[in-house]
Amino acid sequence: MAVSAEGPRGRKEYAITEAGLTELRHWITAVEPTRVLRSDMLLRVFVLAQVAPEQARAYLRHQAELAGKHLESIEGIRAFLENRQDNLSVYGRITLEYGLRLAWPSRSGPNGPKPTSPEPGRRAPIRDGRVLCIGDF
Repeated sequence: MAVSAEGPRGRKEYAITEAGLTELRHWITAVEPTRVLRSDMLLRVFVLAQVAPEQARAYLRHQAELAGKHLESIEGIRAFLENRQDNLSVYGRITLEYGLRLAWPSRSGPNGPKPTSPEPGRRAPIRDGRVLCIGDF
């Protein structure tokens, strides 16, 4: 990166250098992206049966509320990108769509089926302080 222009109050505009562009192109086309699929939130859902049903429902309601707020902010970005055809907007819409699919993996979208609460009294089996896995049976 190099400073390509300077403006009032110390504002600087940056441009990518030829060496930076070469490295960027290499990174895009030759370096396999890291796919981090771990979600602390989903891990908690997986073991949600270890808390009382009312606590489980409260947790799920809270997560749904947070997801709704996140979706509102994403919708603001969608409105900005909607009718623009520049590269930033085109690839921005692709990125936005990917993010929405991660946030709402159901085909029916955010207004689709709601998660059901755990059955009262139902708990994951635990032995020696750890949740048992299928291979433990």
